[in-house]
Amino acid sequence: MTKSQAKSKIAQILEALESVKDIVENLKLDAEETVGDIEPYEGKDDLTEAQEERQEWFEDLASVLDDVYESIDDAQNSLEEKLY
Repeated sequence: MTKSQAKSKIAQILEALESVKDIVENLKLDAEETVGDIEPYEGKDDLTEAQEERQEWFEDLASVLDDVYESIDDAQNSLEEKLY
């Protein structure tokens, strides 16, 4: 393998990572929106236990996706350094 071939593969990886980052970011936004959309049933003041669990699950998902996004970003930065 030549250095040029390796750099070409790195460029392909970077492109794929950018696509994955977009998916991760969109899912995170959807998860955050879902958290905000969970409201008590009509005539009730509080969420049910199931609603609270659902809300917590989506909050946790958004947090995990933040970490995933940062990890991908770090990997991209490391790979970009190899291109130059």
